[in-house]
Parts: sequence; structure tokens; C-alpha cells
Amino acid sequence: MTGLAMTGALLELGTRIGGWLAVAAAVLLVGWLSLHRLAALAARLAIAVSGDEVSSRVHGGREGMVGERGIARTGLDPRGKVFVHGELWTAVAEAPVAPAQPVEVVDVEGLTLRVRPITQHAEPRVRG
Repeated sequence: MTGLAMTGALLELGTRIGGWLAVAAAVLLVGWLSLHRLAALAARLAIAVSGDEVSSRVHGGREGMVGERGIARTGLDPRGKVFVHGELWTAVAEAPVAPAQPVEVVDVEGLTLRVRPITQHAEPRVRG
């Protein structure tokens, strides 16, 4: 039921309980609905204007996987299994990877991840 329909229902009820009470209830209802709508619009505007990387970052699909880090569950030479995003994936490595070694996803081909080993001296990649 929309605010206008509820207001009409309250006005009809007001003829039985007193006009001033129905008008007061209608004014309060319309005011509350208007305030609620303004709060929702303000929240949307704040999210859109903030440009917050966390809210605008892709979390799924190929774009969400590239750059993510995980752990090799088996040795990769070049094929094996890695644990990324809480899931076990088949992966192909650019270089041999030992079990339990950290890896970074560089590409996704179907259901197979292309990964590179992360070493102590590897520079972190900046996500765009």
C-alpha cells in the first residue's frame, strides 16, 4: 500500500475517530515516508560520490580473480592445485611452485587459473 493510499484510508477512518487525529496521523506518516526516501537518496549519493575502492572493486568473475593471492596445495610444474578465494582451483604456473608456496593469479582461462609464484623479494602489484 502506498503512502497516499494509506493517507486516504486514515482520513476515511478519521471520520469515525475524529478529524484532527486522522490528519495528525496522515501528516506524521507522510513526513516519515519523505524522511525515509531522503535518507535512502543521501546514502546512494554518498556511495556514488565516495569512489571508495572497496565498494567499487569487482569481486567476481575474471576481473575479480586477477591479482588475488592464494596458496599452492600441490606442487605446480606447471600444473597443480591452488587455494584462492576459499576454493580449490586447477592452476598453471609460469615457473615451478612448491606446495604451500604463495601464488598470485595473473589470468583466468575458463576454470583454470594462470599463476606466478610469490617470492620474498617480489614487488607487490598495484591493482587498477
